[in-house]
Formats: sequence, C-alpha cells, structure tokens
Amino acid sequence: MKTKNLLGVLDPEQNTSFHDNFLDVDYDLSKVLFIATANNLNTIPGPLLDRMELIEVSGYITEEKVEIARKHLLPKELEANGLKKTDIKLPKDTLEAIIESYTRESGVRELEKKIGKILRKSARQYATDGYFAKTEIKPTDLYDFLGAPEYTRDKYQGNDYAGVVTGLAWTAVGGEILFVETSLSRGKGGRLTLTGNLGDVMKESAMLALEYIKAHASVLSLNEEIFDNWNIHVHVPEGAIPKDGPSAGTCHFNNIVLLILRCFFRLYRKSGVGDAADHQCRYQSFCQFGLYYVF
Repeated sequence: MKTKNLLGVLDPEQNTSFHDNFLDVDYDLSKVLFIATANNLNTIPGPLLDRMELIEVSGYITEEKVEIARKHLLPKELEANGLKKTDIKLPKDTLEAIIESYTRESGVRELEKKIGKILRKSARQYATDGYFAKTEIKPTDLYDFLGAPEYTRDKYQGNDYAGVVTGLAWTAVGGEILFVETSLSRGKGGRLTLTGNLGDVMKESAMLALEYIKAHASVLSLNEEIFDNWNIHVHVPEGAIPKDGPSAGTCHFNNIVLLILRCFFRLYRKSGVGDAADHQCRYQSFCQFGLYYVF
C-alpha cells in the first residue's frame, strides 16, 4: 500500500469515508485499530509516522538469542524436518557463531531459517546415504552448511595509527564499533572534507569539533597557522551504510587534535577507549552513552 493510501486510512479526518477504488465502495474505518510492525523507523515517511502511536520493543541480545534458539527454535526445526533430538546437536558456541556471522537482525527470524537450513541438509544426507556425517555441528563446520560468513564485525586493533579513532555506534541489531579516519594534506584555506555517507548531524558534529579546536588552539598548544596551510579529511569506512546520530563531536575532536599532535609533536593517545559524546556551541562536552575519553 502506498504512503498516500495509508495516510487516508490512518487520518481521522479522512477515514470516516475511505473509498476503495477496486470495489468502488466507501468504508468507515474510524473504529478500526491498525497494528503495524517495522524494523527501521528511518524509512517511514514523517507525515505517516506522525499519525502513529509508537511502541518500541528492544531487540534481543546475543545471549538471549542463543537461549531462544536452544529452547524453542531448534526443537521446532528438528520436528519440522523429521529429526530426533539425539540426531543433530547444535552447541551454544555454534548457535552464537550463526548469530554473529550469518544473521544481522534484532529478532530471530533469520536465525530460524539458518538452523532450518542446517537441519535440512543433514536430513537430506541421511535420506541419501543412510547416516549423519556430523551429529554435532561445531562452529568450524558451518562453512559446509551455510557457506562463507555473511557478516563480520570490526575488531579493535589498537590506536597505533595516526588519525584513527574508535567510535561507538548504536544500531537496530546491537552496538558496534566504527573507525573514524582523519588525514592531513597541504593546501590553503584549511578545507574540511567529510566522506563515508554521513548524515547531516554527523557532518555538523565534525564542523563544530573543528571550530572548537580552532577557537581553543592556544589552550591545546596548537599553532593556528596549521589550519591555514593544511586541509583536513574525515572519513568513516563502509560508505554504502548511512551513518548519523548525535554522538560524534568528541570522536571528531579527539581524532583531529591527536592527529595534529602526533604528526607535529609526536604525542600519543591513550588506547583502548571508544568515543561516544558530542559538543555544544558553548563548548561543553557531554556523554551520550558508553565511555569516552577527552584529551
């Protein structure tokens, strides 16, 4: 159903005389309660979202998904594929590997499909050969059943690189870390370039962080001429994925300042810390979530 049709259905000013063009009949929908589900609110048009009452249900964490799979999904799929509980075993570490490497969701629908795929292959092999090649599926066996891992998570690799800061990100399927990269290049005017499919708020956070640094260059012991003779490029990898949110100011601030200090003064940053905070125009830093370290 198109957005304009949904607006007509949900708007109390219009749904008393909703007209069905296919049947050529008018309906009174003012007493009807509509319930809809969505995985991502960002794809719902604003006018349509304004007419809805939102009930947010948080997704499952990995440990919860493992228990749901062990107690509910696995017995259900075993029965659906004509297998007994003793025929095929999926230990907890295998279920966790499936969740981390083959699904990316807040629920367990895709997890159920992956478990079913493993059991169907095992059942087909038993019907063909008369025996199970593997009665206990280990994480190293998943490649044979599900193919190459579909998803990978960024792993902390240390803060030994100039201009790379570890950020903390929220997603609908759980928390992630992301690497914000900054580089310097010679050029007049001190141009700031932002790449990586950043949203407007993320871009504004980077610009505000740079203005904060310029305004407090003397406090940070930075030569103000650096900003006149060097351009700054900020990039967040995985450009195909949109990134936005209010928690990027401190991340950009740390990245730019520490890159300049490391390049010009050979100073280093404390490692093992993720950034998740923002700056206000009056140059106050406040934490959004998690742990952050301000230079």
